[in-house]
Amino acid sequence: TNTTGLEVGNRVFGTGIADDTVIDDVVYNSFVVLSKNMTATGSNTITFIDHRGFVKKVTGSTSGTTLTISSGNILHFIR
Repeated sequence: TNTTGLEVGNRVFGTGIADDTVIDDVVYNSFVVLSKNMTATGSNTITFIDHRGFVKKVTGSTSGTTLTISSGNILHFIR
């Protein structure tokens, strides 16, 4: 019920969230409307990311100070 800090265009990631899903509308402290339907049921953790400067989601892993990208391309954040 807390929509503080969420805005139209924020990216959404998590279990059951389709690629390239964004917030289409925010109903203050009630709910958000997503651009795509979710495919999971039950309780799931989702992440909202500020869309300003966001280029692309990648997956990877770290070991010590080494970052290995396993899916996607190296990305740049615009400041």
